[in-house]
Amino acid sequence: MKTLKYLPLLGIALLTLNCSNDDSPTPIPTVTKTGIFMAGHTDNGMANVSQIIDNGITEDLSSGEKNAYAWGVAVSENDVYVAGNESNGTAMVAKLWKNGTAQELSDGLHSAYVKGVAVSVNDVYATGISSSAEAENYMATVWKNGIPQHLTDGSLDANAQAITVFKNDVYVVGRERNGNGANVAKLWKNGTAQELSDGNNNAVARDIVIDKANTDVYIAGYERINSTWVAQIWKNGVAEPFTNGNTNAWAYAITVNNGDIYVAGYEENAQEKTIAKLWKNGVGQDLTTGVASAYALDVSVLGNDVYVVGYTTTEANTNIATVWKNGEVEYTGMAKSSLTSIVTVQ
Repeated sequence: MKTLKYLPLLGIALLTLNCSNDDSPTPIPTVTKTGIFMAGHTDNGMANVSQIIDNGITEDLSSGEKNAYAWGVAVSENDVYVAGNESNGTAMVAKLWKNGTAQELSDGLHSAYVKGVAVSVNDVYATGISSSAEAENYMATVWKNGIPQHLTDGSLDANAQAITVFKNDVYVVGRERNGNGANVAKLWKNGTAQELSDGNNNAVARDIVIDKANTDVYIAGYERINSTWVAQIWKNGVAEPFTNGNTNAWAYAITVNNGDIYVAGYEENAQEKTIAKLWKNGVGQDLTTGVASAYALDVSVLGNDVYVVGYTTTEANTNIATVWKNGEVEYTGMAKSSLTSIVTVQ
């Protein structure tokens, strides 16, 4: 996910004062949140509770009476947005939490899920999947300020996983099944689809980032080649695998910082345990030993520090939310918890 940068508040205030005349009131400088923001969920014994961790302070977003999940987080000025879904007892409701207050994006009659969120000026975009009585399958969907736009028609199953906005263009990545039953990795730009894989192999696009220095578009995902999942990125639509296909590997998240490309994911070992991984410019680093399975699900850079979030598992196969900082465990959560998304702001 992205690292966001803001001018110091004092500098903003001084610029405002210098541009004002004696008769004009001085505008109040915009307050901006900084630090580390993470989304995830924890099982309270009755249900999964969606959560936001704001600079180390955990806040429950759901009541804990019914299952709820948080999948994405974004920060804009002083507002924190979390994307997820919550059960109403009969269906999953797509939800967007703004500063802890929930907005329902679906009608609650047909299940819907929100996986990603992005903010551009005054517009809030969320992406995921929705369903309806008319559609045979889940539809990849974007909600702009709460209004849905379907990227697929529901004739074939589809899923949208991540979203970003750059220079008024809206980019969404995910996958759609083709007529042969294979999942095709896809990029939708302003609603227009581009196929990233040829449809012969199953492939999924999981995350997207745009290098603002040169406008290169990087997408992380994975493709099944010769019966093995291969972790890869697509740079401007061209696939660049960075695992050799000897073992299964999955790329889940991507970010770019000062020209370096960071990818979070996981790879199987010979014992079929998954090792949480961080790849920097294609070179892998093991974050766990492989004794028990672990999963790296997102990555962000703050200054000189690289943060990865996900979860480890115990021998009893219980999830433990985990944060790795520069390759070392920085934080572990409660039993039956997961961290799914991180954004850092400086």
